[in-house]
Amino acid sequence: MHKLESKHYINRRPDHHDRRITHVFITAAGRAVLKEALDGRNEFTETLFGSLTPDEQQALNELLNKLEDTLADTQHFDFMAEFTKRLAQTKL
Repeated sequence: MHKLESKHYINRRPDHHDRRITHVFITAAGRAVLKEALDGRNEFTETLFGSLTPDEQQALNELLNKLEDTLADTQHFDFMAEFTKRLAQTKL
């Protein structure tokens, strides 16, 4: 947060009623940088996924969500350890 503040992208203001609380506000410069980043992301997304039909985009989105759910369900699963173990068991 200090870097964002030093670049004048945000500013902090203490709460008038509770000294434990600090409010963080995005500045005009911060909004400009955010808009530039979002525009770049949108352009990249259009380039990357523009060749897919809406149905293909929907199917891809559903598959990615399914993978994300699997990863969330197995947060503490050590994929590399399991991969290494199974690799050692295979006879290549």
